[in-house]
Amino acid sequence: MCVPVRADVFAAIDGELDPATLGAMDGHLAACATCRDRLKSDVAFLRAVRGAVSLEIAPLALRTRVALLLLARATAIAPA
Repeated sequence: MCVPVRADVFAAIDGELDPATLGAMDGHLAACATCRDRLKSDVAFLRAVRGAVSLEIAPLALRTRVALLLLARATAIAPA
């Protein structure tokens, strides 16, 4: 897989790339069979991993406590 595509492939799969970067990647993929094949493999890999792992959401009390701690830390270190 080509270096520019390799660096952004998982971000592209997750929909995290800006339109310009995604457009450049799409253009490259249109011309590079090696990268297209690798992208297909990476998509299959992520589907398998995500299908094998259960996602559990933390209890509301824990999420609230963490959010408050993060807010307190951000407030304490924020410039005046």
